[in-house]
Formats: sequence, structure tokens, C-alpha cells
Amino acid sequence: ADWQDEDGVARLDCTDPDHDSGAIMVGAALDQVVEAEGGHERVYSSNFGCRVDCHAWGARVVTTGAGTLGGIVPIDKQYTQLFSETSAASAIVAGAAAITQSWCKENKGSPLTPAELRSVFSDPDFGTPQANVNGEPIGPMPDLRKILGWKLTWLRIWWVLAKRFGFIGVALGYKLYPGQRLKRGIAEKRN
Repeated sequence: ADWQDEDGVARLDCTDPDHDSGAIMVGAALDQVVEAEGGHERVYSSNFGCRVDCHAWGARVVTTGAGTLGGIVPIDKQYTQLFSETSAASAIVAGAAAITQSWCKENKGSPLTPAELRSVFSDPDFGTPQANVNGEPIGPMPDLRKILGWKLTWLRIWWVLAKRFGFIGVALGYKLYPGQRLKRGIAEKRN
């Protein structure tokens, strides 16, 4: 099932290109892990549906602002844990996107395209699964250790993109990654 607005229109229908802005759509999850499933449950008020690409914490997120974490201190040194729901989750995913793009630019010569970044963030191989989906999916939680960790090779990202966009499309777009070439099934740096 996809989330519907007050008029009953499924505005987050991933099969409808009229409702795809190209943005990464983010859902919010509770901060507690469901041990049996190894993931987080959706916050009741979070958006959901096949158009929601990924999720992050949407409960008890610590940030700067008027609050009492750290005791009684001047306002410019205060923290709160009341930042929540998709506002908090979107900020976390935006930070993960900035880190991923910075890493790609530094190590591969160029950042991922928006569609490529969305594809990586929505791929279950690069995230923590949602717990208790119950027909209300919010996608995986992006895991920077899996996305940028030592187990990740550029070929693995390339393979995810090939699955998503088709082998020919990715092969033609491979020129977007300067300094890389495919040789015997692994991405190697050009001399």
C-alpha cells in the first residue's frame, strides 16, 4: 500500500513518473532495533510506500537547540533530543549523502548522479532492513560502513547500478568515473 493524501491520491506511487521529482524520499523509523528482525520499525506518522527510498532515525534524535541535555548551560551550548520524524530522518540521510558524494568525488573523480545515489541508498545490500514492514515500506536505512567500507569495491556499486538501470546504460555511463576501467572483473585505477 502507498500513502494517500486526504483526497485518496497515492502521491508516492513509484510507478507514476508524474510524481517522481528525482529526490531521495526518506521515511522515519523508531530508534529501537527490533532484535528478531535486526531493523527499525516505521514511526507511525512517517510517509511510506514504494516511492520512499530509504529511512533513518526519526525518534529522539539529538541536535543543537533549546533543550536540557548537558545540564543548565547558555542557550548557544544547549542540545535537545526532541528532533524527530521525517525532519530528523531527512537530515541524517542528507548527511550520509554528503559523505558519500564527498568520498566518490575524492576517490573516484566525480560524485554519483542523483539517480545513482538514490539507487545505492535504496538498495538493501547497502543498508539495514526495515522491521515489521506490514505493507508500509520505508526502504532500508543507508549504512555508510557498507556503502564506503573496505568490503565495498567500485565494481559492486557498478553492479547495483547495472541491475537498476540496465547493463548497457551503466556501461555507457562508465565514462563518468575518470581514472577507472574494468579489467578482469575488477575496477582498477588507470596508470
